[in-house]
Amino acid sequence: MKKAGELNYVVRTPDRRKETQLCHVNMLKPYLERDSPEENIHPVNSVQREIHSDDKVENIGIPVKLNNSEILQHLDFKLSHLDTTKQGNVKELLTELSHLFLDVPTRTDQEYHDVDVGDARPVKQHPYRLSPEKQTYLLEEVRYLLDNDFIELSKSNWSSPCILVPKPDGSYRLCTDYRKINAVTKTDTYPIPRIDDCIDKVGNSKCVSKFDLLKGFWQVPLTERAKEISAFVTPDGLFQYKVMPFGMKKLASYISETYQPHHISHISHIKSHQISQVVMHILMM
Repeated sequence: MKKAGELNYVVRTPDRRKETQLCHVNMLKPYLERDSPEENIHPVNSVQREIHSDDKVENIGIPVKLNNSEILQHLDFKLSHLDTTKQGNVKELLTELSHLFLDVPTRTDQEYHDVDVGDARPVKQHPYRLSPEKQTYLLEEVRYLLDNDFIELSKSNWSSPCILVPKPDGSYRLCTDYRKINAVTKTDTYPIPRIDDCIDKVGNSKCVSKFDLLKGFWQVPLTERAKEISAFVTPDGLFQYKVMPFGMKKLASYISETYQPHHISHISHIKSHQISQVVMHILMM
């Protein structure tokens, strides 16, 4: 090894095509023999797994999906801040509309989302490398999507890699890296409601209810063209979505445009005790 500058060194590499290689100082590390007595040796990467001695099952930290049915079974705890009369009213309403609180998202047949990429050529990409834990999590997510008819096997000319985005509860959200497809997708400029405007509209209300769509994107099916464009690749195969996937362009605008003009604009003319049922009807669609 010979110093070639303040931060660069020329290193001999006799076993390679080039006999020497110019390396920055940050690329150099001390070489240690396997039987070296040095204690400060760290592995490049390590994977910690917990194996139970009884069933030899590996604990990789995959959280159990939260089910609406579990929440409905413990309503007394969830509604403990209300008096007995109000608890009864809420329970009665939830029982009447129990078909809206399933563990698996339902799907509307009133709307189909399309993806317009113009004359763009199909984009083909390879799957990203994942750690063993994330590979296991990805496999479980794909199985869940297949079992519940959200995705299907694909023979599309399009393919995008998957990523797992951490969620606040410690689990992951399966998203597809659609950046290259989004770059050729026509933009929908329909405005998304501003949260501060929404707060201003209900600022004088005595009671405000918030409803969170159960996997809202998955409640809207895709057109046949959009299904092929949505195809994603994993180490285990090629699949395509049958519903709107997370990560694709203009979906938030589409959701806002779909729900707002036909329903939300009429809520101001409805009596307060009817609002909850109208909102429930919107969530059902």
